[in-house]
Amino acid sequence: MKTLIEKRNYIIIFIIAFLLFFIFMGKNEVYVDTFKFDKNIITVMIYDRIDKNNVKKNIKDICRKDYRKNVKKIADNYDLYGGYISMKIKEYFKSKKIDKYIINENGDITTGKRYNDTAYKISINDSDNKVLKIVNLVNENISTIRDGEDSISVIGKDIVKNKIYKYMLNDVSTDEGKEIIKDKDIAVLWYRDGNITMSDNFEKYVK
Repeated sequence: MKTLIEKRNYIIIFIIAFLLFFIFMGKNEVYVDTFKFDKNIITVMIYDRIDKNNVKKNIKDICRKDYRKNVKKIADNYDLYGGYISMKIKEYFKSKKIDKYIINENGDITTGKRYNDTAYKISINDSDNKVLKIVNLVNENISTIRDGEDSISVIGKDIVKNKIYKYMLNDVSTDEGKEIIKDKDIAVLWYRDGNITMSDNFEKYVK
């Protein structure tokens, strides 16, 4: 009888251990998926536990239905289309209490809350894929425009606004750009003629 009880206890302990392992390891499983619409490619990485099939269906609906209904009204620019869709996905995540994520839309990155108490490290590269800077983002977006070998990266919380600023800044000199963003809630890195220039508030994001 004692042996049977001991065996039963071992089985119970094993089951509890297995369940705990399943619960905690399940939380660390990352959901990754890619969605395409028009000229845009959006990849999402979600670090929270989710119903994958339901999330996939809803993101597809956002990319297809919301895009057709609303996006073409804002501008004849596929990059802004993509920014709008990223914003709608972010709003969907918030409504479902999905907090820890990365949205990669054509190379522009939107991040959620910290994962494992760590900020998301995003690299800014030149046209040869050489790393210029690594930035740490939490609940923010970085949007980059390339013009030959030059580039401009804008960090802020508003996805679409970041895109609008990067186009605006690309049409003016770096000094003029600094005046434009003065007192704005964005941070900017210019890479022109092989030189890096950062707005005063950009340094706080750098590794």
